[in-house]
Amino acid sequence: MRTQTKKRNSLLLVVMAMFFCSNMISAQKLGSGYVIDKTSKESIPYAHVIKSNRQTGTLTNDDGYFELLCSEKDTLEISYLGYKDYIIAAEELKKDKLIELTIDEDTGIGEITITANNDFLYTFIKKAKNKLKKDSQISRSKAYFFTKTTTENEPIELSEYFYNASINKGSVESLQYKNGQSHLLKRPDGGFFINLNISKSISQYSLIDGNKYFPRNPLELSQKKLKKYFKLELDHQTEEVIIIKFSPRKNQENLFSGTMWLDAKQYSIKKVILNSADKNNKLFEGIASTKIDRINFSLIYSYQLDSDMNYLQYIAISYDALLSNQLGDLFPVNTESILHIYDSNCEFISPKITYPEAISDYRLLTITPDTIIWNKLQKQNQIKLSSLQKEHLEIVKSQGINFKILRGNK
Repeated sequence: MRTQTKKRNSLLLVVMAMFFCSNMISAQKLGSGYVIDKTSKESIPYAHVIKSNRQTGTLTNDDGYFELLCSEKDTLEISYLGYKDYIIAAEELKKDKLIELTIDEDTGIGEITITANNDFLYTFIKKAKNKLKKDSQISRSKAYFFTKTTTENEPIELSEYFYNASINKGSVESLQYKNGQSHLLKRPDGGFFINLNISKSISQYSLIDGNKYFPRNPLELSQKKLKKYFKLELDHQTEEVIIIKFSPRKNQENLFSGTMWLDAKQYSIKKVILNSADKNNKLFEGIASTKIDRINFSLIYSYQLDSDMNYLQYIAISYDALLSNQLGDLFPVNTESILHIYDSNCEFISPKITYPEAISDYRLLTITPDTIIWNKLQKQNQIKLSSLQKEHLEIVKSQGINFKILRGNK
């Protein structure tokens, strides 16, 4: 009798362990809504939707739509750069799913001495870098990665992955694959197009430490080198936010240009946009007979400030390129990807997978085929596919092929 009780208790512990990091999903319901601009009525993509306990949250998609597991007692805070924060009780979403954000009209200038050479901007970036390093602590969260590639507006690749993410110094330190799927549609020339290692590239790049394959950004440099390599320009300033544009000085190569949003009071980074011109490409390369004739890419890092700490919310990477094959045929491609970090300090427990770091995203797709698990993953707190993305997914699924099937036929 004692043995049976012990086995039962052990089983209970296993079941509890499997669902412990699910934030009590069984006791929660799916809340959803649309976030729009109050004046223009246009959708606001990538707005932050955070539960009051700050442990879980999500992002709005391109339609301004979000889904979040929450209880009726939860309070949600919706925020987006340039808009006033909006607080709403989760139960109110039953009555009205439309959330209208108001533009923050505050244009008051803080007491900052502006000099002719913009020295104060270099000081701001130095303080922001130091704060990001100071706030840094390794944290682990769930992550969802979506990639869509089109050629002449027609979809040819759609991929979704789930990971456990390790975050450090405001960047992704590592990604542990858990599940994924990819669908491909042949290009007009009859070949398939795949992005082999975008997620790997993201996890190998740090805003503070950089990476030899990426152009350098202002946060990697000392203040002395920052002045030497970059020209800074004040784009906009309020009492809350300062926006700085940066560009390489003449005769300086392999540097990003872009824009940085900083908290004017705490020097915390809110958002960073990094742009790279064709001549700076060391990151992308064609495989087999594919040649890259032209490419421009950008990176976006977005953060949520809570209790004086910076939390990474998402990384977006996009590029447009002109490719050619061995016959000299040219075809343009455009890829848009987003890595959404959600459910802070919570990880997927299963499946447990061990694999070499060098293995590509597409090789990992052959490891874990499971429709039931996949359907459950779609009900998590990750950013949801927009209506256009769903439309493209249906096209690729119906007219194309699943990569695992393609791989199995070889």
